Amino acid sequence: MKYSMGDQALEDSTRSFVDNGVEDGATITVKISTERRDLSGGVKGVDVGGWMRSISELFDGRIVTTSEEAVFGAKVWDSALKSHFRLTTTSSYISCARVLADGQLAIGTQGGEVSIFDIASATGPTQPLVSFKNHENLVSDIAETADGKLLTASWDESVCVVDRTGSVIRRMQRHKAGVCAVVVLQWSCFSGDVVAASSDNTLSMWNGDTYEFHGLLEGHTNYVICAIELFDGRICSGSADRSVRIWDLESCSRQICAPLSSLLFLRVRCAKIRSRKKLAQARCRRASRTSGR
Repeated sequence: MKYSMGDQALEDSTRSFVDNGVEDGATITVKISTERRDLSGGVKGVDVGGWMRSISELFDGRIVTTSEEAVFGAKVWDSALKSHFRLTTTSSYISCARVLADGQLAIGTQGGEVSIFDIASATGPTQPLVSFKNHENLVSDIAETADGKLLTASWDESVCVVDRTGSVIRRMQRHKAGVCAVVVLQWSCFSGDVVAASSDNTLSMWNGDTYEFHGLLEGHTNYVICAIELFDGRICSGSADRSVRIWDLESCSRQICAPLSSLLFLRVRCAKIRSRKKLAQARCRRASRTSGR
């Protein structure tokens, strides 16, 4: 239906629209209330101290907020946002945060530092277990591998693989501009491998065991700001070029722009892992038949 504004003066709380498209020529006036309603269940917003950087939920239901407030930018709230305590970081502003598999919290700062907090049972102001600096620019994202190592992405164009003490195991550096996001794959035959998104308009792919460079995913025309792995194993990336792209790694899509040797390696690796899965499934079926006799 096409609506036009009615001729009558309207009250502050209403709007009138007239439908002139009715077949019998009748006029229908629809009034829509502009009254504002509180949909928050009575919970008022809370001041986090600065520009919000991230929000995360802990395993016990508490909420962690990080903001661009120096020193005390990270706060742990109860689930109703009624009370909180602060986590003491460095003097640099917080840029990202990640809840780790063991319940600890890793926080990155604009100065290149990373701090790890044990907040699983903390109920008051908490100092970090360890703090370290391996980057010369802002830490943009933090990811965790299956064996507990951390991947820290930075605007210094690198991704560092570190243990929980901050010791650098490997520095992955291939991009020509800052790295905005890092993802550890887990749903495809590339499980354990690493994908990094960069402001040089590309994504890079790395072996999760050796941290050797596989190749680039090219196609975006502006900064690649974020990336995730979908449950079917494909990669979804978002860019400042206002587009979202999906990359099918298992089919070795032509969008993977890498040296021929890298593409051949990816195909061989896929084939090997699929063969192992089929072999394991066959063994399970065989064992099931044997036990049923």
